[in-house]
Amino acid sequence: MDSLPTLSVLEESRVSPPPDTIECNLDFKDLTGNHSRKCDKFYHLIPLLGRTAKVGDSIKIPVFSVQVTLFPNSGISIGMTNHHILGDANTYFLFWKAWSLIAQSGSDESFLATGTLPVYDRLTRMDPPIPAAYFGNCLVPCMSLARTGILKEKEGYLTAAKMMGENLHRMLSNKDGVLKYLGPVENWFPKVCLKKITSVTGTLKVRYYDLDFGFGKPKKHETVSMDYIESISISACRESNEDLEIGVCLSATEMDVFVSNFNSGLESYISV
Repeated sequence: MDSLPTLSVLEESRVSPPPDTIECNLDFKDLTGNHSRKCDKFYHLIPLLGRTAKVGDSIKIPVFSVQVTLFPNSGISIGMTNHHILGDANTYFLFWKAWSLIAQSGSDESFLATGTLPVYDRLTRMDPPIPAAYFGNCLVPCMSLARTGILKEKEGYLTAAKMMGENLHRMLSNKDGVLKYLGPVENWFPKVCLKKITSVTGTLKVRYYDLDFGFGKPKKHETVSMDYIESISISACRESNEDLEIGVCLSATEMDVFVSNFNSGLESYISV
């Protein structure tokens, strides 16, 4: 029987930068602004995971990495790269939250006393059960279909949200379980020809701007991965609990058109 997968933490941090480290000379104010910026400016702030390697009888697969970049006399950037097998957005937010609480208190004593850490493996409660050797997330799709004309109408955004919400409710409330509701794997995805798929990543429930490492809330949160997966990011707003931040990645020409259409559409909607 093969050995079960394990998670190892390798400490490769440095208290002081090595001699060959180059200070980041990018404009901190520019990177934390709400205007259009070139995507490649953020690549230097995100760590690489490294390659999969054979170690003895096992295979080492890097799944998580954190990088702290110093902007002299301006601030710091904390970049994270992760494999989705390790957790979802809520999992990583809890990691950030735990880290910030420990940073504020100066130790982990008060943090551990709050009972924030998980006390048991909840995967054993899954029905149907998850194989003992399985390591990672348990994700299934929740898809809703609608004609483009309907989604382009004035209430198209609300229509899409309502459809997805209703479908998700039916899936989660199915008495026979999520997998029974979805049926065979070949039925999980639409049988229509989709010319282009645009995904939306993020959630308003994960409030990164509420994190505080002891020197105030973050100046800006960015989802850098939307650059190459062609998605739209949505996150809670820094200044208001009623607003949200939307991030898009487009070519310079497309961005100019998008900004113009978005602003004019938003103004006309507000004026009604």
